[in-house]
Amino acid sequence: SIADLIVMSRPSKLRKLKFVPSNKLIVQPGVPYSPTFFNKEKNKDLQFSFIGSDTRGRGHFLSNLPLKKSEAFIRFTNREKVVLSSYQDYCDVLQRSKITFVNGYINPWDSLIPGRFLESIFAKSLCIVEKNLEITEFFIPYRHYIPVKNRNELIYWINYFSNHENLRKTITNEAY
Repeated sequence: SIADLIVMSRPSKLRKLKFVPSNKLIVQPGVPYSPTFFNKEKNKDLQFSFIGSDTRGRGHFLSNLPLKKSEAFIRFTNREKVVLSSYQDYCDVLQRSKITFVNGYINPWDSLIPGRFLESIFAKSLCIVEKNLEITEFFIPYRHYIPVKNRNELIYWINYFSNHENLRKTITNEAY
């Protein structure tokens, strides 16, 4: 075989995998996704979306954002609560979204690359990401995504890209 494939949402942990020779290792920064879920062009009628659990401080970032209801799709889920009827519906919301939010923060020393980050790239939605060291191993801040430290920065960038559509498209295309 050419390489052993290790799929990890926390690539920095690879440093601890001494048993795999580096010349036999390919790192995939997340679960491989089928492009068939994202193969339709959608009208970007949502300014912002988030679908996910209310863990890791997401509620703090997203509660009462200054957006009109018609511009945002924010749904908190848990394993028992179904928000959308299918994975395709979820992908459709991402494709309709100009901007999505991702939070891979675990603690001050650890983070991960959430699947939503890669899904947002496939959906050509600008991804605003809470500061995340794992993502910087594969992607460049302000070229592939927008990093934020707090809610105020999130609001600033949502408003900024509301008025700079061409730059938003440039970043999403560069990430894709």
